Amino acid sequence: MEQREYLAAVDRAYGDAATVEDVLRELAEQSAREHGEESPLHASMLSELGGYLRGAGRFRESEDCFLRAVDILRSAVGEGHPDYATALNNLAGTRRVMGKTEQAREDFLRCLDIYGETLGVGHVLYAACLNNLSLVALDTGELDQAVELMARAAAVLSIHPDCRDEYATAMANLAGLELKLGRSAEAEEHLLQARDIYENEVGTGTPHYYMILNSLGIARLQQGDRAGAAGYLRQAAGEVERLYGPDHPERRKILRHLQIAQGGEEAP
Repeated sequence: MEQREYLAAVDRAYGDAATVEDVLRELAEQSAREHGEESPLHASMLSELGGYLRGAGRFRESEDCFLRAVDILRSAVGEGHPDYATALNNLAGTRRVMGKTEQAREDFLRCLDIYGETLGVGHVLYAACLNNLSLVALDTGELDQAVELMARAAAVLSIHPDCRDEYATAMANLAGLELKLGRSAEAEEHLLQARDIYENEVGTGTPHYYMILNSLGIARLQQGDRAGAAGYLRQAAGEVERLYGPDHPERRKILRHLQIAQGGEEAP
C-alpha cells in the first residue's frame, strides 16, 4: 500500500473502538514489511499508534512508539526537517502528560525552532507548538508566560481561513488562562469571539462550544453578574445534555456553577 492508503486505513480503524489498537499495530507491522523498518511511512504508523496509546493513558508504550519514530526520521530526513519536528512534538506531548515537564519543554522549543526555520512562523504547526509550550508553562505555574504563548498561537491561527475551529479553540484556551489570572473582562471578550465563530461558522455540536458557554458563565460570575452567569450556564448544561444525556459528569459540574450563580456562594 502507498501512504494515502495507509492513512485511509487509519481513519477506518477508528470506526471500531474494539479493534482500533489491533488494526494500528497491524498497519505498523505491515508498513515495516512493505517499506522497511527505517522508512518514514513506518515512522508515521508508529506515530499513529503512539497517539492512540497516549489517548488510552498508556504513556510508557506511547513514549516508546514516538521515540522509535523520532529515531527513524532522524536518520531518514534529518533533524532539521519538519517531519522530524512533528515526531518530536508528538513525543514531547506524551512526555508532558507523564510529568517529564522540562524534557518536554526542551523538545517543544526544538520543534519551534525547526518549524520557524523550515515552514515559517506563520504556519499552523508553529502555532500548535506555541500552544504546547503554553501548556507546559501552565503545568509549571508560569501563567503570564502561558498567556503570552497562547496569544501568539491564536494570532498565527487567525490568519488562516481554513483554521477557524482551531482559532476559536485557541481563543477559548487563552480565555481560560486569563480567568485563572482574574482577568475576566479580557477573557469574556475572547470567549465571545470564540462563541461567535462556533455559532456562525463552525457549528455548535462540539464539546468546545459548551465549554465556552461554561467559561462565559464563570467570567460573568467573576464580574459579579450572577443573572448573566446563570443564563450562560443553563445554556451550557443544555448543550451537554443534548450531546451526552442528563447524567454526564460535565453537566453536573456546570450545574454546580449554576447553583453558585443562583445561591450566592463564592464565585469560582
